[in-house]
Amino acid sequence: MPYRKREKHDNQPMILISLLDGPRTLPEIEHQFRGFIQRLGFFPPLNDDRSDPPDHFALELREDMGRLLELGWIARQGELYALTEAGQAQADKAL
Repeated sequence: MPYRKREKHDNQPMILISLLDGPRTLPEIEHQFRGFIQRLGFFPPLNDDRSDPPDHFALELREDMGRLLELGWIARQGELYALTEAGQAQADKAL
């Protein structure tokens, strides 16, 4: 069955909010973010089988993380991502 292209969503505010309580790894951010959106009634596919199409949610999340790094709203130290001062301000606005 062909997969239709999903509409792109702005995940950046929720990513920032997920970092309010401290630094996290990308898998931790993804896990927490999936929990947020599942509580809202959205259930993105969890694809571990390589024969399935790519997990578009995970790809979008990584793209959004890259944009947040470019904006200077998050910083990366090793495997951990954390809010910068500017990112903290943006997260507070999103609440």
